[in-house]
Amino acid sequence: MKKLLFILFFISFVTFDVFANSTYRIDSILTHVSDYTKSVLDLRLISDKELLEHLNTPINDLAKCKIYNALCWRNFNSDPPKAMEYAQLQQPLAEKSGNQDAIIASYDNMAFLYSGFNENEKAITYMLNVLKIKEAINDNSGVSTSLTGLGSIYYRMNNFKLALNYFNQALAIENKINTIEIEGKRRKAIMSGNIGLCYVELGEIDKGLENYLTVVKIYTENNLEKEASTTYLNIGAVYLKHKKNYDKALQYFKLAAKSTNENMSLLSSIHRNLSEVYNYKSDYVKALYHGKKGIEYANLSNDKKSILEANENLSKIYYDQKKYDLAFQHFQIAFELKDSIFNESSSQQIAEMQTLYNVEKKETENELLKTQNELGKVELERKSTQQLYLIMSLILAAIIVIYIMYSLAQKKKTNKILNQKNEQISTKNKIIEEKNKDITDSLNYAKRIQNAILPEENLLLKHYDSFIYYLPKDIVSGDFYWIKEMGNKLYFSVVDCTGHGVPGAFMSIIGFNSLNRIVEDLQIAETGLVLDKLNELVINSIRKQDKDG
Repeated sequence: MKKLLFILFFISFVTFDVFANSTYRIDSILTHVSDYTKSVLDLRLISDKELLEHLNTPINDLAKCKIYNALCWRNFNSDPPKAMEYAQLQQPLAEKSGNQDAIIASYDNMAFLYSGFNENEKAITYMLNVLKIKEAINDNSGVSTSLTGLGSIYYRMNNFKLALNYFNQALAIENKINTIEIEGKRRKAIMSGNIGLCYVELGEIDKGLENYLTVVKIYTENNLEKEASTTYLNIGAVYLKHKKNYDKALQYFKLAAKSTNENMSLLSSIHRNLSEVYNYKSDYVKALYHGKKGIEYANLSNDKKSILEANENLSKIYYDQKKYDLAFQHFQIAFELKDSIFNESSSQQIAEMQTLYNVEKKETENELLKTQNELGKVELERKSTQQLYLIMSLILAAIIVIYIMYSLAQKKKTNKILNQKNEQISTKNKIIEEKNKDITDSLNYAKRIQNAILPEENLLLKHYDSFIYYLPKDIVSGDFYWIKEMGNKLYFSVVDCTGHGVPGAFMSIIGFNSLNRIVEDLQIAETGLVLDKLNELVINSIRKQDKDG
């Protein structure tokens, strides 16, 4: 089952409205709203175009910082590369302003964006910088939030021990704050859920279950049952996967379904798990019902991964029930989706690498600009102290040393970047190998389905001293043999279908089913007429599929 990580978000997003008189509104926000976060949230309600136009008006650096922050938040989910551009423009302005809230918001933005691009080391660096600032100003709630963010990053890196450490620290702070407000209770529930996930990943199942039940208790006591669906799903998964207690698993999966009615992907996951439990219990009617509901909700969610998992699940159920044609049909859908998801993932990874390249290029340009500014200051000092030749010589020597050190540092940095890129390439190659393995496993599964429909050799041996030599070119074959005993007659055929691999296998199923229909249902006995009818049925099947497609 897909693991569902509780994420405590640092930024509260609100519904967009369009303000009239945006220029007046922007000025009013920048002038009269003193709270940094509140002012950025208000600016976020104004369009990108109007905010960018306002940057050309005479405003101070802190005001520009707020506008870039608002632009970053507006594009956070819809266009992360653009959000990163605005975050980069925001950061130097925030640091220059010295405003703590602006600096914290800037570093938080960089941390979240780098985490989204799987640049986890950079994300952790920014998050630790935020944590130090919040600890210095005794912002306990902010410290808890940063610790949770660090735990989430390490969880995604599969470093569950470190993730557990940060989540425990965050929960300890929340217990120390001991707020009676609903939001505080919700934060405690989220952190307990995260701790439970880590314990399950570390194999400490009972501790994980204990924390999940703590989450349920918090939600129940505070009339937040509608938010407990993910936790019920996780509890059900523990009983299904680890404790093999199918009745308990059913109990919690049903509670999960009862507590949610809006999240289509989550509902699909719940029904997939219900179908899996009923399949284990050999209640195939209910297994099929929930398997189909899983596909129904997955289709409503438009989430390709949910649709893929739902079809794989139903294919397995049909296979266990020996309904091989239906099993193959859903396997084919899942196979095509897996290929589509892999292509989309590859494109996204390339886009992310391009974004990171642009980010690093921008950072290098900023460093160069800083160096140029420093050199300009040195030049001014040199002009003002021309009469002191000795001091000028020392300054020149210092500049040379700094330049050499800077060149060495840049060379070291370039080498580090190259090493990182090589590691990324290696990682991508591993991903491709894993995807190839998945495809091969899927084809082997299809081979099992195809072999299941072929007649047994004993049927031919019953009448003739014979053997069958069947060696497909690919994992799945476009060739098949067919044997049918009708009365005192034995029909057999060796068929070579057009194509190899999956297309050929698909044709072989059509041909096999058509021969059965001709001899059994239509009672055609003459071989010439059988071949004519086979040709007709195959053509009709292909035309029907073209129309349905």
